[in-house]
Amino acid sequence: MRTTMQPKTSAPPLLQTILHWSHIEGGEAHCLTRIYQRFDAQIIVLSEIRSNDRHRALMLDLVGAANALIPSLSDLKLDPKSITWLIHHGAFSDYEPLQHEEWGQASFLWNGSQYELDWNQWKSLQPSEIEALHQSIEIAPVFGVLNTIGWMQR
Repeated sequence: MRTTMQPKTSAPPLLQTILHWSHIEGGEAHCLTRIYQRFDAQIIVLSEIRSNDRHRALMLDLVGAANALIPSLSDLKLDPKSITWLIHHGAFSDYEPLQHEEWGQASFLWNGSQYELDWNQWKSLQPSEIEALHQSIEIAPVFGVLNTIGWMQR
């Protein structure tokens, strides 16, 4: 019997790390950041994690988080104008967890040196879009990734 391997269609992350930045409300903020590159797309997933102070939540300073990533984008040779930005919340985001995960797509405008956010273009992802996303990139569970990279939740 001859078996064939099915081609792997989902992309593993190029980088998964804790991103730290100076929050617009003052103090340091952080989130789990995963960067993916497929032949047809560049995707960044920013996941709010519960060790980040809720007064410095990711959603309160998406621009600060995106701009803090600019050096990494350059190092990875990613085009800042071509990135799909996804924002991710779930049971890993707060000690009073959500019952389900929430995904949104942020629309950033690149002005040549930094990002600006266009809130009018915010999009909440629908279940079918989330399923398609999971088929295109390898999105491991947040707690597993945090454990793998050695990040301890407070």
